[in-house]
Amino acid sequence: MASTHLRLGLAGLGAGTINALPELAAHPNYRITAAADIRPQALERFATDFGGETYDSVEALCQSPNIDVVHILTPNRLHAQHA
Repeated sequence: MASTHLRLGLAGLGAGTINALPELAAHPNYRITAAADIRPQALERFATDFGGETYDSVEALCQSPNIDVVHILTPNRLHAQHA
């Protein structure tokens, strides 16, 4: 059986991501391919560490044809809007 990887986009690169990223990156069925954040420094770090696409909004991230699923890691008050 061929291995299937879900191409994962991360919505938010803040404190929630720091806690979730090790498990997401190690998951055998995920490949982190994109991220969105409003902070340019966070996007630059993500691009360096993961070589993925970067976006300055969750809406733009969701338009990417290169992701299959978005993991929402933005502040709690934004979860409903981003979902």
